[in-house]
Amino acid sequence: MTVRLPEQTDPDAALPGIPTILWRRDALARVELAEAEIGALVQAITAARGGIVALEPKRRSLEELFLDLSDQDEKTAAAAQ
Repeated sequence: MTVRLPEQTDPDAALPGIPTILWRRDALARVELAEAEIGALVQAITAARGGIVALEPKRRSLEELFLDLSDQDEKTAAAAQ
């Protein structure tokens, strides 16, 4: 999620409990959070008089996808034995 906060607002202070701030630039901050945390973040942004610029699902890399598929294949093979 990319959020816009008022100038001179510290994202760490304005968005408490959000463990991963990926980057900050001027009034923008890009955060990574679980789906269950979205409601609390929206409340924090509203309280800080900010706004949501973008909300995007995290994309898995090809490596993550390959490892997940390999793990599923191993579990399927083990279950078949």
